[in-house]
Amino acid sequence: MNADIVVRARAAQSQTRKEEAYRLILDMILHGEVKEYEFLAEQRLAEAFGMSRAPVREALHALCTERIMESVPRMGYRVAPISLREILDCVEVRLLLETESVRRACLNRSPESLEMLDDLIVRYSCVNDSDENLHLWISSADSIHLFLAEMSNNVILARCIAPIIDLIRRASIQLIHEGRLKPKEEHLHVSILKAVRDGDSEKAQALMREDILVLKNILLQR
Repeated sequence: MNADIVVRARAAQSQTRKEEAYRLILDMILHGEVKEYEFLAEQRLAEAFGMSRAPVREALHALCTERIMESVPRMGYRVAPISLREILDCVEVRLLLETESVRRACLNRSPESLEMLDDLIVRYSCVNDSDENLHLWISSADSIHLFLAEMSNNVILARCIAPIIDLIRRASIQLIHEGRLKPKEEHLHVSILKAVRDGDSEKAQALMREDILVLKNILLQR
């Protein structure tokens, strides 16, 4: 086998392992499995994932570059704290992007998207507020927001919304641990889906604004 091909194959395999480690670590963070100020070590993560330290180290460096994690000398890696300013700025950007995405979603209804909307409405109509389902509640809400972003039929708009939702999820998980955020009996996300299903752009945008501002109102109550 050509030496160049071998080198490229090994590089591709290494990249794949790095991406796998990246997804696993990010998933831990987004599900609240890494507590605030808890330090992660390369070796322990590598052993848990069943891989070498190299891809784990590369994944951690990538997460640090994206300001999701930070490296502390002689201590390890921890989740980067989210400031109140960052969260409030995220809320402001979400208001701009997601009211537009839901407006476009109302215009881009198709038989396929209507079928998916009906499925989501049925799936998320009942909200269980037991503690063990809190993270599932956040995850399902995020899935709805991402679906509507994709339904806008604007790839760049959807790509911009996704990382902002990830950041807001981390903030929401922190509020859950503080006992300040609980699911509402009235699931706003289902109401948004129904408004989009009906093509009611004005109502969908108003509900989206209300939903996004929930987090801001909680934070400003400090």
